[in-house]
Amino acid sequence: MGIEAASFACRSKADDVKHGTKRYGVFGATGNCGTAILQHLFKIPNVEINAYCRNKQKLIALSPQVVDDKKVKIFEGSIKDVDLLVRCVRGCQTVFLLASTNDNVPGCRISQDLALSIVTALKKCKAEDVDYQPPKLVLLSSATIDDYLSRKIPYFRPIMLRAASNIYEDLRRTEAFLRSQEDWLTTIYIKPGGLSCDIQRGHKLSLHEEETFLSYMDLAAGMLEAANDTTGQWDGKNVGVINAGQKAKFARGTPECIFWGLVHMLSDPNKPQTKRYLSITILGFRNPSLSEKEYVEHMTKITAPLNKHLMVKCGVKRWTQIHCTEETRALTKELFDSQMANVVDYDCFSQVVFHSLEDYKKIKKDPWYKEMLVPDHEKFADTKRTK
Repeated sequence: MGIEAASFACRSKADDVKHGTKRYGVFGATGNCGTAILQHLFKIPNVEINAYCRNKQKLIALSPQVVDDKKVKIFEGSIKDVDLLVRCVRGCQTVFLLASTNDNVPGCRISQDLALSIVTALKKCKAEDVDYQPPKLVLLSSATIDDYLSRKIPYFRPIMLRAASNIYEDLRRTEAFLRSQEDWLTTIYIKPGGLSCDIQRGHKLSLHEEETFLSYMDLAAGMLEAANDTTGQWDGKNVGVINAGQKAKFARGTPECIFWGLVHMLSDPNKPQTKRYLSITILGFRNPSLSEKEYVEHMTKITAPLNKHLMVKCGVKRWTQIHCTEETRALTKELFDSQMANVVDYDCFSQVVFHSLEDYKKIKKDPWYKEMLVPDHEKFADTKRTK
């Protein structure tokens, strides 16, 4: 296990196949689907895993086995670091594109950025080796954007399309981009219905159906089955993954995701956005006394609900938090300049967007803010270095 050394030669996938190994690239290794993919791959002999993530410590906290499993190599960094991605895709026969979000913010392009960077990396590999055979791409998409697969949910589908409009638009554009590359790249478009964190019960692949709810473990097994199929029957297709028997349990977070998605869409999405907002950017440091597990648990169970409460109460339009030194630097460089990005290794990036200056003043004066959020900040931040 370790970060790959800087060598940019792109080895043909045939070199690995003839030695009896198969190499998988997992992009989005810290998400629910990425974690499930890794759990399946850990059990398969004669495979190698190149796992990409923005935060190595988060990956280790979610999948501790990556520490001792010698078939795993971790690639940590920005998704815009093409040289890093070249090293990650090198020798892979299959690359899983799993980056996703439940946050329906305008301008969402998580999936697009990943696909664009991967294709750029593969083009670089191809330019360096005339015999290079690119890997098969497996994209995690959604049945909701597929008219045919979602034809049996005519009443619920419009709600989801509205609640997650920006996320789905990101997926549509990603698919369009990858299909424009089909003269030299093969992609399988996996389109499940609603997903749930549940046990594996058994799955089936389908070109005609979707099903809600499906466990991430069954989804991952279906993605691996489609990727490993040698007949090509799933190549370039919109593929549903359904339960072979009993459905997965109800995902309790679904109503909340729908609610917050609709909050973003209360205004007409086609109306030109001319209003100006107030953005506050904060750079800081994490509390060094918290373990990665304690930190993730605190941010998920305590800080996130507090932030969401403030979003409704005090006119916060968007609240973004990133806790990774590499990504914090990249965002700082993009928002400000290279010199500022290199001043110090901040590991926390927080940006709060208010509807107006008045809303910002309101939150600063609010007793709830002083009684709840300020003490919470004392728990997860290094207050000796972060003010």
